[in-house]
Amino acid sequence: MADDEQQTLELLELSLQLSGFQVTTVGSGMAALACAQRQRFDLILLGAQMSPWDGLETARQLRTLPAAPPIVLLSAAPLDEAARALVAASLEKPFRPSQLAAVIRDTLAHRPEA
Repeated sequence: MADDEQQTLELLELSLQLSGFQVTTVGSGMAALACAQRQRFDLILLGAQMSPWDGLETARQLRTLPAAPPIVLLSAAPLDEAARALVAASLEKPFRPSQLAAVIRDTLAHRPEA
């Protein structure tokens, strides 16, 4: 999970752990790419408004990796068609933790086999 807001990372990490997920957090899109180059993840969760790379630029970079994992984008606004093409799923803020867990489970259930 990547977001440049530490409080957001901490809240989402706790929520996802309570839902049974193992979570790795990083504070930027660049750090997410570096982490994904070193380790395999089942899914990557991105905040939309990060700096210097936003969530969509991070998704573009992640998709260049061999066997890139599905990406879920957390956004304050609906995604346009081009943005939707970069991610497996998105969730608009505000959302309940149960909604996020459901989107993640659904995305994992429908990912193509590697």
